[in-house]
Amino acid sequence: MDEAELVLESVRIINFNPVSTDVKVMKFVDEGDTIPGSSNNFFWGTEYASDIYESDAVTIDSAQTEYGFIARLITNETSGVSTISYKFVDANNADDFVMITVGFNAETSGINEGIDLAGISMLILILQ
Repeated sequence: MDEAELVLESVRIINFNPVSTDVKVMKFVDEGDTIPGSSNNFFWGTEYASDIYESDAVTIDSAQTEYGFIARLITNETSGVSTISYKFVDANNADDFVMITVGFNAETSGINEGIDLAGISMLILILQ
């Protein structure tokens, strides 16, 4: 494995609020939950470095879908599992949120590189 990247990009955020909603992403990584030597980042409106844990808000109009979230793990030639949670929250109402936990699974053989979302290939998160 040569600095392999595992990428999650099949996430849709749907805004069922009757008005536009400003949505921020917050990243949660517990100590020991990432592959030693790896790094991770995410994209939400812009790309955020691995040391950034909260994004700026992206506005999603009422009844619209946002496809712009990408999560990435760079393994740096190491194998194992990194578990990272992402919280999508209404920037003006912290009680309105959805959260996902992603298990990035990297094996040195490269055969089973992938992202484990309990068999879900497309994840739909709904803000109400």
